[in-house]
Amino acid sequence: MDDPRIALATASLTLDEVAIVVLQELVAEPPYNITTNRTTYLQRNPAAVRQLGRDLRPQLITVSQACVVSAVTNDDVLSMAANIEAYGLLPRDAIHVAVAQRLGIDSIVSDDDAFDRVPGITLYKPEPGP
Repeated sequence: MDDPRIALATASLTLDEVAIVVLQELVAEPPYNITTNRTTYLQRNPAAVRQLGRDLRPQLITVSQACVVSAVTNDDVLSMAANIEAYGLLPRDAIHVAVAQRLGIDSIVSDDDAFDRVPGITLYKPEPGP
């Protein structure tokens, strides 16, 4: 019988992406209720960011424990440049592909269609939320 579990891996820079999205979502809730320009609000309100950091920490721990987190290497940066040239990817997408290629990963979960341009990578898109 096949093991139904899926091994997850990500580049360490993904945790940065997760963190900003979580902070943006948290600041949209009471007592802040910021619905537009949330990143600007966070940039201008370090006291709020410090407070929200307490709620962010457990979520980052959960994400980091759910998958193997791989550091971005110097070679990944060079591969990023090659991926930009080869597939017309923006730098962040290109470095995600570089890390996946180094780790022998052939599937990426993202809502970004750009990954469809990379031969050998299968893109899985999350289902839209409610």
